[in-house]
Amino acid sequence: MTFNNISGNQAANFTAAFASSGPVLLTEGASTRAVALDAATWMREPFTVTSSLSWAIDRRTRIMLFATNLNLQNGEKPSDVSCEADDGIRIYPMTVESVLSVPTFEWMTALTVRLSDSLPDNIGDVLIRIIYHRVSSNRVRVGIGRLGGGPANPAPAS
Repeated sequence: MTFNNISGNQAANFTAAFASSGPVLLTEGASTRAVALDAATWMREPFTVTSSLSWAIDRRTRIMLFATNLNLQNGEKPSDVSCEADDGIRIYPMTVESVLSVPTFEWMTALTVRLSDSLPDNIGDVLIRIIYHRVSSNRVRVGIGRLGGGPANPAPAS
């Protein structure tokens, strides 16, 4: 509603709608450890930065993360979702290569993420989050090279 030539108090009726919550990365049980798989081998963490398989020219490992509250709109591409890993000192941007609904589990989305070129080989745990429409997900723990170490667990959502 637009008010022009305001010379006193004005009132307007409006309807508010609750915006849906942002994306949520799935975790194992009541932990912050991500539900994540190597996209080529379907193995669990810890993940190597360079894949042992030569299925991709760059040999970079891709991991699959699983989320709720994430559905691309018509015309949107995986690049409309961003992803980053935090080791407590540095942020490592990562490329989202695919965003797909999981067959028979339409409420869940699988994201394939390419590990950053600057991510050290044996860094240990990093916290990963995704961002869609400027709304950030929760941060989940993923082991790179080994499990353990890394930043403190994020505070629980309130």
